[in-house]
Amino acid sequence: MVLTFYGNLRWELVLAGLVALLFLWMAFKTENFEFLLAVALVCGLLTSFHSGYSDDILLYPVFVLALGSTSNALLRTMSAVLLMPIPYLIELMGRPYSSILPLLMLGWMAAAAFAINRKNIVSTAPATGVLNLREAVEAAR
Repeated sequence: MVLTFYGNLRWELVLAGLVALLFLWMAFKTENFEFLLAVALVCGLLTSFHSGYSDDILLYPVFVLALGSTSNALLRTMSAVLLMPIPYLIELMGRPYSSILPLLMLGWMAAAAFAINRKNIVSTAPATGVLNLREAVEAAR
């Protein structure tokens, strides 16, 4: 991320720390583990030193998990924009245009934080988080 913005190690550590803090804040604010997986994938792509075009295939599950977890139109739109070929073609043009995709991912993170803050993320997991196998078998009978 910082290499795209002509940064040094100090900026890399600051931005990676901010992304990690934003992830921790989102983890404490929601119980939806599917959505947190999508957020973790985007955070991993933002903070990875070796992120390339082939790594962006991880944005497909982000799109699917975000569509299933929220009704927020902004977040759904940002998820779809991340998968369009235009940002990838612009990224091939080199600097300074190659900063478009990381900026879009940061925008997605901001939209995700906004959706969590507005309680637009649907919780899909039970509150306990652990399914008792014996109770599940008895409920099926």
